[in-house]
Amino acid sequence: MRALLVHETGVSDQSLEAIQFGIEVVAAQLTGVGGIQVESQAISSGLPIMGNSDQVDSDTLLESFQAWPNRTLLVMAIAKDLGHKGVNFLFGQSKFSEGKVVFSTARLEDSPLAIIGVVSHEIGHAYGLVSEHKPNYDAVSQFAGHCVNPCVMQSVNDKGEMIRSAGMIQTRPEQSGFCDDCVVDLRAVHFAE
Repeated sequence: MRALLVHETGVSDQSLEAIQFGIEVVAAQLTGVGGIQVESQAISSGLPIMGNSDQVDSDTLLESFQAWPNRTLLVMAIAKDLGHKGVNFLFGQSKFSEGKVVFSTARLEDSPLAIIGVVSHEIGHAYGLVSEHKPNYDAVSQFAGHCVNPCVMQSVNDKGEMIRSAGMIQTRPEQSGFCDDCVVDLRAVHFAE
């Protein structure tokens, strides 16, 4: 399995280390043994801005990525705030089941644990978690497609909730913060490829 970490030059070294760790955490669940080659590439400009705001348009950014080779995960980290129509901000967004993730460190720069949580959460979505056909599917939260179990795949709305959710990585390191249902689903997706 390979990953490409594309990052804006404004993303701090501490954040990049947390991102790398988050990628490795999820890779361990995907493969059952770990082992991921992560390439890093810095970019300095060209981010799509939303209308009259200073936020980067998450949809446009995700759509700008071309298809990547099989088993390649693309993680895009930006230092600017991330926006999406209909919400004030996003920590991150992914292309469901396409292996593409974008997230912002703007609101999380001082919390490596929250960054790890966002990375794990969005990579989970990029690999197909949480499908509406699963028993752990949360159809009630503001953004459907999240886990109802105590898990990094729960819906979170602020930094405090993200830190609490990411704390599950520390309390359940053997599962990287994912619940039993999500671990089964992650491994099923990986081994089905």
